[in-house]
Amino acid sequence: VLDSEYAGGLYKSNDEGATWSPANLNKSITAVFANNNQLYAATTVGLYKSSNASSHWMSINNGINGNWVMSLLAQPDAIYAGTATE
Repeated sequence: VLDSEYAGGLYKSNDEGATWSPANLNKSITAVFANNNQLYAATTVGLYKSSNASSHWMSINNGINGNWVMSLLAQPDAIYAGTATE
């Protein structure tokens, strides 16, 4: 289970929401989704991806115009990111 707070970062639970801990991405989160073992987080400073259950995040903004990634959509052959400027 993943949860985000607009100004507080991303949190995860390994016990169906009974307890929560930080998911190592201290950014303002606007959207999150999981695709197999990949986690994607849209933030007010770009798009991030984790391939290891949120232990490490990498920025994946190459080609994205706009600082704020406001929404994410996954299709079988593509991921779409909706952006905005301040």
